[in-house]
Amino acid sequence: MLDSISFPRTGSSVIRLNLIGFLSKLIYLDLSTNQFSGSIPPEIGLLTNLETLHLFNNKLNGSIPQEIGQLKSLIELALYTNSLSSPIPTSLTNLRNLTHLYLYGHDLSGFIPPEIGNLVNLVELYMDGNNLPRTIPSTLGNLSNLIMLQSFNNSQSGSIPQGIGQLKSLQGLTFQTNNLTGSIPTSLGDLSSLARLYLWNNQLSDPIPKELGNLKSLTYLELSSNQLNGPIPASLDDFTNLEILNLRSNRLSSCIPQEFGNLKKLIELLMDESQFSGNLPELCQGGKLQYFTIHHNQLTENWEIFPNLTLLKLTRNNITSSIPPGFGKSTRLERLDLSSNRLVGEIPKEFGKLTSFEWLTLIDNQLSGWIPQELRSLTKLSKLDLSTNKFCRPIPVNVFYQPSSSMTHSID
Repeated sequence: MLDSISFPRTGSSVIRLNLIGFLSKLIYLDLSTNQFSGSIPPEIGLLTNLETLHLFNNKLNGSIPQEIGQLKSLIELALYTNSLSSPIPTSLTNLRNLTHLYLYGHDLSGFIPPEIGNLVNLVELYMDGNNLPRTIPSTLGNLSNLIMLQSFNNSQSGSIPQGIGQLKSLQGLTFQTNNLTGSIPTSLGDLSSLARLYLWNNQLSDPIPKELGNLKSLTYLELSSNQLNGPIPASLDDFTNLEILNLRSNRLSSCIPQEFGNLKKLIELLMDESQFSGNLPELCQGGKLQYFTIHHNQLTENWEIFPNLTLLKLTRNNITSSIPPGFGKSTRLERLDLSSNRLVGEIPKEFGKLTSFEWLTLIDNQLSGWIPQELRSLTKLSKLDLSTNKFCRPIPVNVFYQPSSSMTHSID
């Protein structure tokens, strides 16, 4: 008895999908990554024993047939990366045994049916890359077994439902690149298993809720390109497993919390284009921070040493001090941009110890004095921009002459 068919990656379009309906004993059907075109035939509803249906990576179009709701034994449905359109059929929410539902990469329109909350066995739900401009249904909060919820780039509007905080098993939540408004729900702080939270590129406003500090498992937090305001809550120092924190392009203000020094696992910290002021705190001393950008803010001075940094960008702040010689200890630094501040004094000769340097940009400051000859040790340097400063001594030829170097430089 035939109970399984698999034709992945054959590149064939010979099989007529409407003939599949005669194979009523099928349990597993995989026709993924072929060149099948046309619509999914309604005869698919005759495969009432089917547990797995893979039709992804084809050229299918039209709507998802209502008859798919007859597949009551279905556990996994993967239709992603086709050209399916029209609304998601309500009948699909009859599939109460479904654990994995993949509908991303189409042109599905309309709204997510609220009855989706009936699929209480769902573990993974991927709906991104469609055109679902309505609000996120609050019934998603019923999916208590959900581990991954992905619904980005869907033009969704309205607020994030408080009920999302009921998904205690959730490990990944991605709602970025929509039109979501309102506050970040405080209930998200109840998602104790959450490892990745992506809410960037929306229109979320109000302060970051302090309850997010309860997310002890969080490794990625992306809140950039919203309208969040107010100070960063000190509770974020409880993110002891956090590796990437992106807060850029918001309206956040006040000082950077000193508690950020506790984020020992942090690798990337992006805080550009906000309204931060004051001094840099002791950020991740002895930690893993490699990539730190905080340009277009209102910082003043008090620099710290970042032993593992590979990139530091402090452009367009209000830093008025000299460059500290302690930078010579940041031996892994590859790119440094301190442009458009009010830095004074000389370039520290300790920069010559930073032999990993590839880019050094100090444009638009008030630096003066000699260009230290120690810079000739920077054999990997490909860009050096010292323009718009107050250097007045002769250009030191012995610094820039390296016969095999492709370095570009500007010292206007």
